[in-house]
Amino acid sequence: REGERERERSRMQYRRGRSSSRERNEAPLLRQEEETPEVAASVFRLKFTSVQLLVFSCFVATFVFYVERTGFPIVFTSAAKTIGGKGLDESSKGSVLSSFYWGYASSQVPASWVAHKQGGFYTLAGAFACWSSLCLAESVVLGVVPLLMLVRVAIGVSQGFVIPSIHCLLAAAMGKGDKSKAVSFVTSGMYLGSSTCYLIMPNVVKYFGTGVSLCMLGVAGYAWLLMWFLMKGFLGGDSESSQVQLMSSVDVEDSSSVSPSTPDKKNTAAAPKAIPWSDMLRSSAVWAIIINNFVFHYSVYVIMNWLPTYFEHVVKVQLTGLGLFKAFPYLAMFAASNFGGFAGEYMVLTLQVSTKWTRTLINTCGLGLSAVTIYLMAEASTKAEGLFLVTTSLSFLGFARGGFAVNHMDIAPEYAGVIMGISNTAGTVAGIIGVAFTGHLLDVSGGASALHGWKLALGFASVLNIFGLVIFHIYSKGTRVFA
Repeated sequence: REGERERERSRMQYRRGRSSSRERNEAPLLRQEEETPEVAASVFRLKFTSVQLLVFSCFVATFVFYVERTGFPIVFTSAAKTIGGKGLDESSKGSVLSSFYWGYASSQVPASWVAHKQGGFYTLAGAFACWSSLCLAESVVLGVVPLLMLVRVAIGVSQGFVIPSIHCLLAAAMGKGDKSKAVSFVTSGMYLGSSTCYLIMPNVVKYFGTGVSLCMLGVAGYAWLLMWFLMKGFLGGDSESSQVQLMSSVDVEDSSSVSPSTPDKKNTAAAPKAIPWSDMLRSSAVWAIIINNFVFHYSVYVIMNWLPTYFEHVVKVQLTGLGLFKAFPYLAMFAASNFGGFAGEYMVLTLQVSTKWTRTLINTCGLGLSAVTIYLMAEASTKAEGLFLVTTSLSFLGFARGGFAVNHMDIAPEYAGVIMGISNTAGTVAGIIGVAFTGHLLDVSGGASALHGWKLALGFASVLNIFGLVIFHIYSKGTRVFA
């Protein structure tokens, strides 16, 4: 009897082997003859998971909208020379350029609320549709400064919905896994977009003119929007219900326990949780993120906006004289931002370092080293020294994003977009204050050619970075704060 059972098992294994082999041989023919969009989506997901596709799509989104943010000043600087016949003065140009940030800062918190309630997929799509359409309107009102300022404010409001929507989607999709690598990769698209724009946009303006250049920025937004809707089928099918609703009312880490076949639980998951605004504003961990977002963007916006003036008056070289090297600081920041994400994931998952200390160490290294290099920027005397110090400063700042910029997903994954909206508001305000305050310090110190003014301005940014890393070290947390 034992022998008969053994022979029967062998025959069954042989039949299963022949059946699977036949299915494998017939599968390509079936795909060729009866392939449907659903089958194509499932085949595509065999190579790339839905989370990987979501992260890549969000990376392209940050790349594209930073191409617009960096591209408009380049286009407008060229157009401003002929507006009104005699061109615009510096004060008028500054008013137009700063109008974007007022709209951007005002929409961060409302955007986080909308993304939390309505879901990130369509909120992000609506934001891209709005600012892309407004870019086309810019080319029409380019010569009318008041109307142009209104359009720039509206574009700022529209783009203010982008980052909170992306963080809502990432928090819902990532679940229990460490999110530092994904968040760092997505946000690094900003710096790659900036560097790409610095390389390409001046030639686009030169050969096609300002009107066509602005339209091309809008078309880039439409191209991403088309890709976003085409990718919806590959993001796990019903991306809104399967991913976005998880972060609304179902605990992100326990969302797998919700059975789709249970009507009551499914309906419950569709109702977003109430946002604990008062608890958030009283939380020291949330304020640690807000303060670090402020000091990070203060340094970044000061360096980026005053970079041409810095090279002209401190290093004694025109930024255009750097050639392709002028994009190198942003490319280095792109690489360092990704390195910070990989380092965070490696420390948490491989070295088993606690999330709290992983975020703190990365944040401390990034802000601490950048504080040194930012202050030394005033001492640069050659083109090589200036380029090296600017590159290292932005690289260390990019590395720091692997600390504070991921922490909101650690302490409140369901409300990640909300906390990101609040902290990003602080970061935008920091840019407005930092750029204006730096100009004031340079004026009262004898102008941009006086090194004393640069030491004051850059030294103040360095002190802020030290203050931020100390606050984060003391008050940040690596565990869930809002259950």
